[in-house]
Amino acid sequence: MYDKAREESKVIIEVCRNTDQRNDLRKIIYLIEVNDYGILDGFVFNHKTREWFRYCKGDGGADRALSLSDLMGVVMGGFV
Repeated sequence: MYDKAREESKVIIEVCRNTDQRNDLRKIIYLIEVNDYGILDGFVFNHKTREWFRYCKGDGGADRALSLSDLMGVVMGGFV
């Protein structure tokens, strides 16, 4: 999801496989917490296991198997 007025991505989704899952979760957390891109929700979808992981700004940890974006009011898992 992109905020055109502010020119910021608010929600990002990374698609990974088993070997990349941990690094992709770290990357999502880094992009949200360390860099100031304006991202509020980050998701990692492991297409091999069909698992979703979510990280929200300020969470402190990733939620396993959660594909609900509170920001958009959408369950991402329904799209795959």
